[in-house]
Amino acid sequence: MSDDTELPGPVPPPDRLFAADRPKNGRAKCKRCKMTCEAGALRIAKLVPNHFSTSGLWTKHWHHPACLWEVFSRQRTTTKKIDDPEKDIEGWEDLVQEDMDEIVAYLRSQGATVATPTATRKEGDATPKAKKPRTGGGGAKKEVKETARPASPPPPPQPSKDDYFRAFRKLCVELSAEPSYLAKTAIVTKLFTEGTDGGENITYL
Repeated sequence: MSDDTELPGPVPPPDRLFAADRPKNGRAKCKRCKMTCEAGALRIAKLVPNHFSTSGLWTKHWHHPACLWEVFSRQRTTTKKIDDPEKDIEGWEDLVQEDMDEIVAYLRSQGATVATPTATRKEGDATPKAKKPRTGGGGAKKEVKETARPASPPPPPQPSKDDYFRAFRKLCVELSAEPSYLAKTAIVTKLFTEGTDGGENITYL
């Protein structure tokens, strides 16, 4: 995996040209010494233009703090350095006190006048997340919509005597005993119109 993190940032550059955090994993490598930036340890990145991107993106080059201080000592005086960590470092407000003090100590060693920072996070705290606005206690409750249940099918009608197989067997016996086709037709017609009980039509055949 690449040790650079590509960011959506067209030219001109972002407001903060540096970033700092404590990575959860140790996959990124220091741009200067090529060694891994250990998980849970402070690392600082320089944001530089990505010349391989056609859309003008910016990329983060991560460094160990000591390696970045070495880079600062060798670069041109006109090249951007960290002057005010609060304005120059992305993620400054999320650092723990130990990391803030390390950066401020270096800047003061270079003659910069930097106010003593006070961290809002303690070591071991999770990275703060944006809080969602909460509604008051008297806010309207969400209405639970009940899904309409499909109507139950009507119960089947009670079977009559004509619905049983013995009625069909009786019909077959009567038809086989009658040689006339007209008489056979009359027998079937009577069964369908009057039924075996003399009044109810056949419900099931």
